[in-house]
Amino acid sequence: MHSKAEQNPAAGDNLRALARVDLAAAHRQAVKDGFVEGIDNHFTVMVPGRNDRFYLNKFGLHWSEVKASNLIEVSLDGDVLSGEGPPNLSAVCIHAPVHRRGVACALHTHMPYTTALTQLEDMTARAVESEWCLAL
Repeated sequence: MHSKAEQNPAAGDNLRALARVDLAAAHRQAVKDGFVEGIDNHFTVMVPGRNDRFYLNKFGLHWSEVKASNLIEVSLDGDVLSGEGPPNLSAVCIHAPVHRRGVACALHTHMPYTTALTQLEDMTARAVESEWCLAL
């Protein structure tokens, strides 16, 4: 069975362009929603029609700077296949094994409040009222 991208190259180009636009938009939406801390977060999506490569933002870009045009295409081994700039090595090490299992999209964030909760000794928060909770 061939994918749409393999059956029709023009459709494949459209699917790849749409995947890039969607991934860039997801980065920017995550910034608006506060799901980002620095540059150590990773969103990746498999290249449509391929099972050996994925799109990733180049290392050093804040998510607010990610555009479809500056995403890089990376092999599951971490080699940059198209685009400019180095991949984030931790993104490759975390996401490539996930993509090897057939997962099309992987979203990994370091949300500030969640990161703060992980620093608690027992990593629990006790509900005090319905609108907020108290980290003990």
